[in-house]
Amino acid sequence: MKRTTALAAALFLAFAGCAPHSEPIRYYVLSAGQMPATAAAKAEYSVALAVIDIPQYLNRQQIVMRDAAGVEMHIDNSVRWGENLRSGITNVLCADLTARLAPGGGYVVPMAPGTTAESRVLVEIRKFEGVPGGTSVFSAIWSTGDRDSAQQRRSYTASLPSGDTEESLVKSLSKLLDDFSAAIAAEIARK
Repeated sequence: MKRTTALAAALFLAFAGCAPHSEPIRYYVLSAGQMPATAAAKAEYSVALAVIDIPQYLNRQQIVMRDAAGVEMHIDNSVRWGENLRSGITNVLCADLTARLAPGGGYVVPMAPGTTAESRVLVEIRKFEGVPGGTSVFSAIWSTGDRDSAQQRRSYTASLPSGDTEESLVKSLSKLLDDFSAAIAAEIARK
């Protein structure tokens, strides 16, 4: 009996040492590029923003990365978004746009049923990915207009070096959103 127990314990320890060790899961969130300015006592106009579409392959908890050639997608289960990606993009764009529009009396809110705003921005994400040690890419179709006018569609594509880590990749994606908000703010200012 003692011999069997000792053999079982030795086998258990041998197999336990060979068991695969899983990597710890790391969570990342996007961040606004500019701190939102303090809202004016009385805002002069409001903008409602909605991310209305995101590619299905991005609509997941794991951060999607591409290989250096941009052909093969890589999904690492230990590298994840800390929030829903569509919500994260919407919140960062709202914060970045509010920071840019607040000096002129504007503020931006996520579009929701019953939202009343003088203007609206609709965004369709086409690409939002990168590779550590390579390039981060953001591409979108977007439109601006008021509640009653037809929306004029525009395209926007930009890329930045992503750095060597997943953290630097997420920071470069956040910077791409900040740059995109500058293009939207410039269009809103023209109207």
